[in-house]
Amino acid sequence: MAVNSVCVTGNLVRDCEVFATKTGSEIANFTVAVNDRVKNGDEWEDYPNYIDCKLFNATKRIPRLTKGAKVAVYGKIHQDRWEKDGKKYSK
Repeated sequence: MAVNSVCVTGNLVRDCEVFATKTGSEIANFTVAVNDRVKNGDEWEDYPNYIDCKLFNATKRIPRLTKGAKVAVYGKIHQDRWEKDGKKYSK
């Protein structure tokens, strides 16, 4: 059995963008920065990961979040795949 569950904690990269859909619900888009530590020779370096997030029914679930705010996000992963000019992409 497979489970699609993720927990991400980090800081917002930019202000949360909220927009309304045609049906009137709101969606919030934001990016969370999460640092990994990687050893480079004898020294450790921070390696940033940027996680794009989308939240449905946004105004009912979160306040307006601004750049730098610490957040914890619980949800599931969805991978977008597309093809452009014969090349395959995913995000």
